[in-house]
Amino acid sequence: MMEQTKNKQPEIIIECCRQSDGTYECKAKTRPAHMNEKHELQEMILEEAAQGNVVFSTIEGYAVSGLDEFIAQPIDGLLYDLNRSPEVVLTFIDDPKWVNDYAVYLVIKRLKEKLDGVEVPDEQEI
Repeated sequence: MMEQTKNKQPEIIIECCRQSDGTYECKAKTRPAHMNEKHELQEMILEEAAQGNVVFSTIEGYAVSGLDEFIAQPIDGLLYDLNRSPEVVLTFIDDPKWVNDYAVYLVIKRLKEKLDGVEVPDEQEI
């Protein structure tokens, strides 16, 4: 689980450029603590992916699973863990992103059917 940003200090970044006269000009910039956390999360996700794992968000925080084990679970669990069940997606209908989220649900469902060789019944109209 990622560490909270409360009471974290901003990161200080120093960039130096060599001038034509051989001297260096340096500038200090700060990155807010919440940006550090985003960067740490991004690094963790990419590192886990390189090891064949998937990182997903749960109510308790972030979780890591082997990608093959994650895919092997029943479709309902897969969609639940990814927050892509139709019930969840359609609750965000005011966010234009819901259109692609619903498309992702349909694609995952069809791919899982093909992988398992079993047709999953369509959801009732909501």
